[in-house]
Amino acid sequence: MRQIKAWQESTEYVKSPQPSVKDISEAISSVFCMGTVEPNLVQGLIANEIGKAYPQLKNQMEAVKQLLPMPVEDELITVTNLAKLYMKRAGNRLSSNNTNQGNAKVMNDILISRGMQIRNPNLNAKKNGQPLYLPTQLGKQYGKVVLQEAKGSNKTIQQLRWFPSVLDAI
Repeated sequence: MRQIKAWQESTEYVKSPQPSVKDISEAISSVFCMGTVEPNLVQGLIANEIGKAYPQLKNQMEAVKQLLPMPVEDELITVTNLAKLYMKRAGNRLSSNNTNQGNAKVMNDILISRGMQIRNPNLNAKKNGQPLYLPTQLGKQYGKVVLQEAKGSNKTIQQLRWFPSVLDAI
């Protein structure tokens, strides 16, 4: 019987302390320190995470988020939709197979060749929820990195999106 009791005692888990509001804020800020994400989007993410960790503060966090001026994301489009818009304007296909994925790849290559974006040097970018592409100094006036929920999970990821006006510049 003693062995069973000793085993039960050794499998007890030590509950780690809940992170403080400051810890949550600093952790999220350190992840988004590259400056590619709008600061107000980062503050909104911090408010979301505080609301999750401290449910009693959720209403206050939602109220505070309403006061953060956010960029109009409706104008920002994915590279896939940018490729569709490009094809509509140019009247021809981008890729030989004319699939959304193929056209998006070609559009990414065009944006790189025109100096609008670079490939993220972090090889684990996708795994870490970072954008696969980063805007260059020139590209920052036409695109922004936004936060969004990943499809099929509640994980927040970063994605580079573009204003349609980038097509006039390329």
